[in-house]
Amino acid sequence: MNLLINKDSVLPIYEAIEIIDFIPENSGHTKPWVILANTPEGLKPFVVKLYTIEQVDNSYCVNNEVICNILASEFELKVPKCALIIIPDEITMNLNAEQQLQLYNADPRPKFATEYISNVNSALINLEKKHYKNRISMEMLYAFDNLIRNGDRGHPKTNLLLTSESAYVIDHELACIT
Repeated sequence: MNLLINKDSVLPIYEAIEIIDFIPENSGHTKPWVILANTPEGLKPFVVKLYTIEQVDNSYCVNNEVICNILASEFELKVPKCALIIIPDEITMNLNAEQQLQLYNADPRPKFATEYISNVNSALINLEKKHYKNRISMEMLYAFDNLIRNGDRGHPKTNLLLTSESAYVIDHELACIT
């Protein structure tokens, strides 16, 4: 098992064993990857963000992601579980030139990731409120976004994933909490 967790760690740290997919470019500026990691619960897919050193050190994007992921639960908002992922060189050998460049420009430290949620759709800006009513408390989401000063939920991206029963808040790297 490739679990690299420290018992005092807030986040589990896993090693990627395979790169499964690349999320389309229109999904955001981070161009996330979907990887497979071995966890104590078995193999699980994760969405990994390859932030640059500048983004991590100057914009505190990983700090924002982690703090807001944990804080959202205090607002009874659903979030995908987060972890840190190590991507070993041996699974990156067959990447195309653009993906190699993205990895080369990425911060070399473990990468922020969230568990991949299947069968979701991004919420649409013009979706009527009735579609959210049983999935998420819009009042709590509004309060949460105001607390973290999140200017990244809205048009054109909602950063809200909908399943048939739930809504998950994602992408907190641009929050202003530090």
